[in-house]
Parts: sequence; C-alpha cells; structure tokens
Amino acid sequence: MANEKIIKLPQANFKGGISLEETLQKRRSRRRYRSEALSKKELSQILWSAQGITKEPIFRTAPSAGALYPIDIYVSIINVKDVDSGFYLYIPVEHHLIKIDSNSYKDIIYYFGYRQECLKNPALITLMVADYTKITPRYDERGYRYTFMEAGHISQNIYLQCESLGLGTVAVGAYDEEKLTKLLPVKNDVIYIMPIGKLF
Repeated sequence: MANEKIIKLPQANFKGGISLEETLQKRRSRRRYRSEALSKKELSQILWSAQGITKEPIFRTAPSAGALYPIDIYVSIINVKDVDSGFYLYIPVEHHLIKIDSNSYKDIIYYFGYRQECLKNPALITLMVADYTKITPRYDERGYRYTFMEAGHISQNIYLQCESLGLGTVAVGAYDEEKLTKLLPVKNDVIYIMPIGKLF
C-alpha cells in the first residue's frame, strides 16, 4: 500500500439524458472499444451507478441483503483523463478512489481472463471482489447466494449507466479466479469483471 493515494471524484449526475426505458431497450454486451480515454466524470458516474450512496448513511444504488455490502469495487484504470493509470479501490461513502498500485495489472487481467478481446483494449476494468465474512455471520451459507445476487444487481447498473453514457461494457465470468485473486492486490475473491470503453 506504499503507493496509496486518494483520488476525489466529481459529483455524480442524478438525471440522465435518456430514459430508463430507452437504456433497457438498447442494453447490449459490447466487446470492442476504441483506444480513446474516458473522462473523469464518466468514471465517477460509472462507479456511482455501481455502488454509490443514494441516501446517507448506508443506502446505495444496488440492493444488498441486510445492507451488509460484501462486494468491493476495484478498478484497473488504463486510459482515463486526469487520473493516473493504476489499480484502485472505490470508497462509496466518500465517493473517491484509493490508489493501491501504480500498475494497472491490465496484462495480468487480460492473460488470466483467457485473452478475451474485450479485456485487451478497454479504458478501464471494474472488478467485483467478495468479502464473504461481511455477510455469512448473519446469513450462513445463504450469504454466498446473496453476494452473487448483489453482483448481478451491480452489473446491471453498470450496463445501464454505460448505455446512458454511450459507452460499451460486457460482464465477464470466464477467467482464472484463483490466479487473479492471488496476483492482483485484492484481499478476497474476484467474482465478476466488467471492461468499459468507448464504442466504435
């Protein structure tokens, strides 16, 4: 954590340019991206949609069993204006990023993501990392199921936000979970990956 640095994010917008119905109708898995930078504002909006605070102190954009929030959002930033490339942790309460490492680990994610094209050239990659110890003390084995359900809620939020912003993303479930969890600077299991970039 020697490279730890706080990156403050711009305030998220709470009104979009197109309707929810239109984003639902347009939503697609998109796997090819231009090598063009995202803005810091777009990064902020994506992360807020994933797990942002909607009402203090604990309500967020995605539901969580018992409001326990066992999923942390990490971001491999590759090409975002005014944000150094690196590996970051999103902190919803403060709506900021903590820089964990100057290495984005994009090559490791690509390689152990079975060299899928969508992981080759995105502007950033979001990773959902599950800390089951936050939820299993209350829900026992059901806590695992609830965690995966929460990952689905977060994923759909990111999909719809990307459509609203004119960006592309895809939910990636095929990767070497054991290797990524071991090689990335995360403390728990990587359970979902979503690359994001500008569309062709």
